[in-house]
Amino acid sequence: MLCSHVLPGVEPYIDRAAILTEGSLQAAGDLAALRRQANMPVTLSLDPANSISALEQVIDSASSNSGLMIKTVNGRLRVDVQPREKMALLRAVMASGEVADISIHQPSLEDIYVHFIGSGGLAHRGGN
Repeated sequence: MLCSHVLPGVEPYIDRAAILTEGSLQAAGDLAALRRQANMPVTLSLDPANSISALEQVIDSASSNSGLMIKTVNGRLRVDVQPREKMALLRAVMASGEVADISIHQPSLEDIYVHFIGSGGLAHRGGN
């Protein structure tokens, strides 16, 4: 058993985690289970094969959720998608031929921790 607030350092070594705040259990399980419980967006970083606008059109037509956030960053698109919509969007993007490369960022243990404790619990880490 390990108790730590240095989550990036322990994430690769844990089998299970429990997130506690003010003496209450907020979430518990392996990293995959914590991600399901938090239901936080997955971030896809996409390099367009042709043009950003063509790739944006593919994402717009494939998305059942108008709340997707699409940001142009250094010639890439950053798309935050709900976990339940991730695979459908990936299939549509891959089938379109409009993507040259994809990076997928799942929420880290620290992201999940902040999600469950809220920003008020970050005072011990220099947060507001």
